[in-house]
Amino acid sequence: MILNVLTQKDLEEIDKIVDGKIKFLPTKKEFFSKMDALMKEIKDLREEVTIVTSYKDQIEDHETRIVKIEEVLQPQSS
Repeated sequence: MILNVLTQKDLEEIDKIVDGKIKFLPTKKEFFSKMDALMKEIKDLREEVTIVTSYKDQIEDHETRIVKIEEVLQPQSS
């Protein structure tokens, strides 16, 4: 039975490859800072959607309300 064992040179080569790839990753501080900003944007967007949704009926009903007001305020010509 043949066993494949890594040599010190192999381990050093793996270390170089991993270090080369890791350098492109953000630090923990950078990552959490960006995530905090993203979560704030999501929270603000959800609040905005809630506000718009709660006023939806009023906004859609404006045309009907305007017509009724115009009928009352404008004298009809006979």
